[in-house]
Amino acid sequence: MIRHFLAPCALALGLGGPAAGQDATLVIERGTSTVEIFFGMPAEAMVAVFGLPPDRLTQPDGTVDFEPFRMGTFEIGDDLFSGVATRLDDAPVQFEAMSLMLHPEEDALPLVTPLDGLIAIEVCTAPELPTPLTLADLHAYIGLIAYTDAPEAPLRIVLPENSQAPMRLEVRDYTAGELTRVSTMELAGGAALLAEPGQAHLHCLPLALLSLAVLLLTGAFVVGVMRNRVKPKPSPVV
Repeated sequence: MIRHFLAPCALALGLGGPAAGQDATLVIERGTSTVEIFFGMPAEAMVAVFGLPPDRLTQPDGTVDFEPFRMGTFEIGDDLFSGVATRLDDAPVQFEAMSLMLHPEEDALPLVTPLDGLIAIEVCTAPELPTPLTLADLHAYIGLIAYTDAPEAPLRIVLPENSQAPMRLEVRDYTAGELTRVSTMELAGGAALLAEPGQAHLHCLPLALLSLAVLLLTGAFVVGVMRNRVKPKPSPVV
């Protein structure tokens, strides 16, 4: 069981936030035997969409105390995702949380690639904030992983029922690090999200073959030059 011990990040990294007009993002990474998913959205929206009690993240006065998060947030992530049903190729699959992290909304990190997702949920040190923040001030990221024999099967995610107003969700599907499909759909309580991977970009193949051909020709040229420059030593006289 993979678990990350993570802390919320309150640092502006200068990487730019979510795309303009983007309410929420889902990045999917399909490996050889795993599927990783990363959700990013305003913290209040994540609490509402997944049905997590707000007090799992906040203190009685409604502010967020970052210090307890430094001991690990995967348990909160598991609680947040506990009401979600997921299936791969129509077979149930169990996702477990790697981490849930909160970033100040004004310093929200981009979520475009699987690497962005890992950075958004990774360990970072944050200075003490000058004023307490509430969920309305924060952007939330959660990363989850599932082990499966069918990582490239259609992924179906059914959210729990709630009163959250629909949001615009961008889904970015990757296979072995290569973007295969981008789609947009509504994210709302009770909604069923269906993510199907696209095809690999075949235009990359000729480029790879051309690179290989150049490498082979260069190698042959270098070998030829070396052979011409190295003269055979005369046989010793007996």
